[in-house]
Amino acid sequence: MERPPRLVLTGAAGFLGKRLIERLAGPWQIEAIDREPPVAGMLAHRPEVRWHRIDINDDTAVTSLFAALRADGGATAVVHLAAHYDFTGERHPDYQRTNVEGTRRLLDACDGLGLERFVFASSLAACEFPRAGRMLDESSPPGSGFLPDVCVEWEAAAAPARAAGIRVVHPRLGLVLA
Repeated sequence: MERPPRLVLTGAAGFLGKRLIERLAGPWQIEAIDREPPVAGMLAHRPEVRWHRIDINDDTAVTSLFAALRADGGATAVVHLAAHYDFTGERHPDYQRTNVEGTRRLLDACDGLGLERFVFASSLAACEFPRAGRMLDESSPPGSGFLPDVCVEWEAAAAPARAAGIRVVHPRLGLVLA
């Protein structure tokens, strides 16, 4: 029997991560990464989901896990949802540490996995908001200020993956409500 494709999912215990697991587990073997993985409930005990308690800012833990994944056949895709968000709009070191440096760390660890896709959730904060009646799209210019600057740097962190031929997708998500 052929092994299902493997997906590495960061931020797996978050709102979006849990929903991706519900949709993709089964057809995909999921390596679910989160600082606080669930210990009970259906998601915690699915056979096609392996949980890893890892902070993407922990270089040793990330390197170790990805070395084990490489030795076990690699992965088809990464969906990177782990990020720092708050609603203050103020400068916070975790934007740089988690979003930019954490994404770089993750991409460095992905080397040799055989990835076909790397998807990561950026933020609408990268964009200059349009005038009334206009829409944001892929050609919308970046905004200016702290949050847009961090988001632009965050998205640029994926450039080495693109250069290596990996398909990189970075949807700019807005506020997601349940």
